[in-house]
Amino acid sequence: MKNLVGIILLILIFCQGNLCAQQYDEAPSYAEDYAFVTQDGAWCWFSDPRAVYVENKIIGGFVDKQGSIWAFSYDPVNQQKKQYKLKDQLDYDDHANPSVMILPDKRIMIFFSAHGGTTNSPIYYATTEKPVDISSWSKLDSIVPKMPGNLGVCYTNAAMLSGENNRTYLFFRGRNFKPTFIASDDLKNWSAPVTIVVNDSIYGESGRPYMKMTTNHKDKIFFAFTDAHPRDRATNSIYFMMYKDGKLCKANGDVVSESMEHAVMPSQVDKVYDATKTFDKAWIWDIAFDKDENPVLVYARFSDRDNSHSYWYARWTGSEWENHLITKAGQWFQRSNYVKEKPEYECNYSGGVYLDHENPSIVYTSRPINNVFEIERWIFVGGKEKWKTETITSESSRDNVRPFVVRNHKGGQPDVLWMYNYEYPGFRAYNSAIRINQKAKGFSSELNKEAISQVANAVFDWQMKDYKVNRNSCNQGWVSGVLYNGLFDWADCSNNKGYIDFLNKIFSGFSWQVGNRMYHGDDLCVGQAYLDMYAKFKKENMLVPTKARVDWVMANPPAENIDVTKGHSDRWWWCDALYMAPPVYARLYTLTGNKKYMKFAHKEFLATYDHLYDKEEHLFYRDARYLDTKDENGTKVFWSRGNGWVIAGLVEVLKNLPEEDKKYRPFYLQLYREMCEKLIELQGEDGYWRSSLLNKETFPMPETSGTGLFTYALAYGVNQGHLPKDKYMPAVEKGWNALVKAVNTEGKIGWVQMVADKPGKVEKKSVRGYSVGSLLMTAAELYEFLEKK
Repeated sequence: MKNLVGIILLILIFCQGNLCAQQYDEAPSYAEDYAFVTQDGAWCWFSDPRAVYVENKIIGGFVDKQGSIWAFSYDPVNQQKKQYKLKDQLDYDDHANPSVMILPDKRIMIFFSAHGGTTNSPIYYATTEKPVDISSWSKLDSIVPKMPGNLGVCYTNAAMLSGENNRTYLFFRGRNFKPTFIASDDLKNWSAPVTIVVNDSIYGESGRPYMKMTTNHKDKIFFAFTDAHPRDRATNSIYFMMYKDGKLCKANGDVVSESMEHAVMPSQVDKVYDATKTFDKAWIWDIAFDKDENPVLVYARFSDRDNSHSYWYARWTGSEWENHLITKAGQWFQRSNYVKEKPEYECNYSGGVYLDHENPSIVYTSRPINNVFEIERWIFVGGKEKWKTETITSESSRDNVRPFVVRNHKGGQPDVLWMYNYEYPGFRAYNSAIRINQKAKGFSSELNKEAISQVANAVFDWQMKDYKVNRNSCNQGWVSGVLYNGLFDWADCSNNKGYIDFLNKIFSGFSWQVGNRMYHGDDLCVGQAYLDMYAKFKKENMLVPTKARVDWVMANPPAENIDVTKGHSDRWWWCDALYMAPPVYARLYTLTGNKKYMKFAHKEFLATYDHLYDKEEHLFYRDARYLDTKDENGTKVFWSRGNGWVIAGLVEVLKNLPEEDKKYRPFYLQLYREMCEKLIELQGEDGYWRSSLLNKETFPMPETSGTGLFTYALAYGVNQGHLPKDKYMPAVEKGWNALVKAVNTEGKIGWVQMVADKPGKVEKKSVRGYSVGSLLMTAAELYEFLEKK
């Protein structure tokens, strides 16, 4: 019976460990995990296709935040990206994005225009000189459609029909704000423009129908359009027609016009959705067709009652139109200074809904989840269930909008692109990237200067961007103290004036003052970076406040009690303090030459050492509460980050003790080596140290704060010759690889245990300044190692 109980307990422990491992392996797919197609690009949804697969490469286009028009190629095999600027600063407006057409010989043709424009504003187009190669293009040509109206042309959509000897129809919004086309048989000479849709006569000439189209590339073109802009028509409905055998028809084949040369009115064609019955106006998003060439549409509806959006799926069954709700879609996605008295002007800008043209039973949406727009995949299955849903992005830091499914994709290929918004107050004020549903390869962890610089610069840049929106990320507390050490080390190592200026601005804003608590080591930690800046620039205001605090503490030493379980203590009663405070004293010793600083620090350090150091395990307890504590497995509790503080603190002290010092240095070097010997035994094969050093199973997820501090300390030892390279460098390399792996495409390092005092659960999305700092300290050590090498 006892054996059976033991076996059951082992199974439960094993299952718990595997469940935790599975949980962190299946961490959410944040948008930031996905690869960039470009880090500066945007688009609207009325110029299509925006991207097409050609010979397993994605070819497409976008407009950047300078208003320049770009072609791009993306190879999903190696995530290699190429870009070509077609026109510089045409129009800072996301409606100016280009559309793509693939020629029979696989050369690429791109069309685009400005959004606003004037009476004479052109449509531009260019063709690559070689198939599937965007590196060289023909001269940029232009078409100036001569037609009534004084408005600009925009929204290019091209269709080449093999059944008409490769005649190309180029659709766009004309100068009269109506859907218009021109045609060419040689892609050089273009016909006069023809308006294809006009308003029903009762509305006069003022409306502007919005149209989407697609083609089978043989003999059909499918159209979906509205009465007007939803802002202008309370009963804005959705309509369908198709071009077939030279005529315009309804879905059932009934002819509504003998030629595209004769414009049609909405009342003549299929009304797919009738807003007069619901008073929920609509806007078309996409049109495709199934294997039987039956049309499928997706569109958004808007309720004037509460400005709520919803996405709808419409399909022609062969005999009738069906409309199915996909999902509620929140409201507009712009992040602007909205106030109730002055509502959002573009209140119909949904996150987006788009069809997979290779399988139009699949739809991609963008809708707000926990106040962030996320991308989802919806599969139409019919029946009572109707839809199955899959998450593409979740728990993202920023909005993900306007998904587009790459045309001609094959099974298994990444196929969805979307805008990732850093800022989007409006279509003429965006700062966006374009991502793809392929996990990014991430930064290289190779030990060379270029690779180290790339990841370190990205992490530093992320911190500067985060500071703009979260000023409290840089304060006078201990979290920022560790952060500042890393920021300074990398700024100094990389000789980056912008980085140094960033630190100087922050520190000057605090008047170089440390935290408010007079005795508390945590509030002294920021002084380390202040003193490093003083050592570099020799400005007294960088030194005086920290020195004054330390001098006061030494003149008014804290009471003797160091055991926090026996009452209040102002001494270094917790192991973290050995990073926060002693390095400040060691720096003052070096900078002033006054031995009193090191004498005081050493006395206090020894007290903490005697109190918390386990001489059998060569590790520190976090504080007295854990001296006799065991975890559920009967294992001593040694906290990863707590020991990280100690070992990194030892490094900071050793850096500031002269090599010839015989009084203090031997003790710190011996303790450092003892701990390093133990730590390499505890490193996981994946390079991470878990938050509980002796029990990896309880919290098996990666943890980067302890890992960063340990890797930094080991790298320093190898760098200075304190540790044998052949024994310790493999651990350094594994640790660095683990840290780099945790950095996402934005430069944000994740898998950080939040503020704590013991081992605990870690989430992928968590970030704190101490992991940023420890990674940058490690990067600087490795860079110095390579310089010596």
